[in-house]
Formats: sequence, C-alpha cells, structure tokens
Amino acid sequence: MHYDPRGWGHGAGYRGLAADSLSDLAAVLGLMAEHLDGLLAAEADRRHAAAAALRAVMTQQGLRYGETSF
Repeated sequence: MHYDPRGWGHGAGYRGLAADSLSDLAAVLGLMAEHLDGLLAAEADRRHAAAAALRAVMTQQGLRYGETSF
C-alpha cells in the first residue's frame, strides 16, 4: 500500500510505503487508535511521548514507520 496525497496507488505525489499488507495497515491503524488521546493532546510533551510509545510498539511488532514522509 502506497500513500499518495492525491489518491492511493498513483505515482505522482508518492510519499512512501504505508504498509506491506492490509493486515499491517489494520494493525497500524489499531495501534494509532490506542494512542489517539496522547497523539491529539494539547501538550507537546504528551504528544511526543505518545508518538514515541507508538513507534516502540510498532518496532516490537515489526511494523514500519520511518520510511515515509507523511
């Protein structure tokens, strides 16, 4: 699955690989939902902590996060 801000699967505006499979994408979306309160927090420290926690869980699960620019 590739992310393109002008539509999925198009070459123009390519931003990188979003997931290796639909199951990986579902896992990432589920993890993001679990961390949503922190990711949307008003305090920058809380947002950064939530993002770091999300990256740590994604790394443990073998999910990619550092290869995209979005």
